[in-house]
Amino acid sequence: VTTNNLAIIRENRLQNKIEILLSNTTDGTYKVIYEETNKYYIERIDDSYMTLTDDSKYFFINSEKDGWNHLYMYDMEGNFINQVTKGNWEVTSFIGIDSKNKTLYYQAAEESPLRREIYSIKFDGKNKKLLSQQKGTNRAVFSNGFKYFINYYSNANTPTVITLHDNKGKLIRTLEDNSKLQETTKEYNYAPVEFLTINTISSKWPLNAYMIKPVDFDPNKKYPLFMFLY
Repeated sequence: VTTNNLAIIRENRLQNKIEILLSNTTDGTYKVIYEETNKYYIERIDDSYMTLTDDSKYFFINSEKDGWNHLYMYDMEGNFINQVTKGNWEVTSFIGIDSKNKTLYYQAAEESPLRREIYSIKFDGKNKKLLSQQKGTNRAVFSNGFKYFINYYSNANTPTVITLHDNKGKLIRTLEDNSKLQETTKEYNYAPVEFLTINTISSKWPLNAYMIKPVDFDPNKKYPLFMFLY
C-alpha cells in the first residue's frame, strides 16, 4: 500500500475474526492495524473497498459491525477516525476515492434492496449526494480525476441506458438509449414485470417478490402458477 509496506487481510478458519496487517517488505516485520471479532461470523473485508488516500495517511474499509455494510475510515496506525456511511441500508459497491476533494463515491441500496443508486459523500460523512436519478439499477464508471462518470442504468422492464454525467450528477448527454431494442421487444408482446410485497408472520420482515402475468391476463379467470422461491 506504500513504498515499503504491504497490507494483508487475514481471517481465521471460523470466519469470526479478521485482521489487517501492515507488513514491511524489506525485513518481513508486521503490525496489526485493524482487528474485528464476532461471536458468529464476519463478512470479509473486500479488497476493492480497502483504499488509501493519495497521501497514504488514511485508509477505508467496509464492515457489517453495526449490522449493515458500511464504509469506515482509519489512519495508518489503525486509529478509528469515523464511520463514513450510516443507516439501515447497505453499501453495495465502493467506486472510488477523490483525495483532492476528500470525497468517496459508492453504490448503495439505500432507497430499496431492489434498487441500486450512486452517491458521493465527504470523508467526514457529511454532504451525501444522490448522483443517479433513475429508479432501478445504476452502475457508475468515473473518469480519472472523478470529474465525470458514465452511468449504466436498467430495470426489470428497461434495457440498459448509458449516460454521461458530471460528478454532481448533472446529465451531459445520453450515449445509448437502446430505443431500437425497446421497440423490438414490443413486437414480441412481452408482459411487464410487476413487483409486490408478501407479508410474513413477522411483520418486520416482509418479502419482496415479482410476478409476470400472461399478456392477455383476465383478472376474472384462474391461471396455473409457476413459482420460484429463493
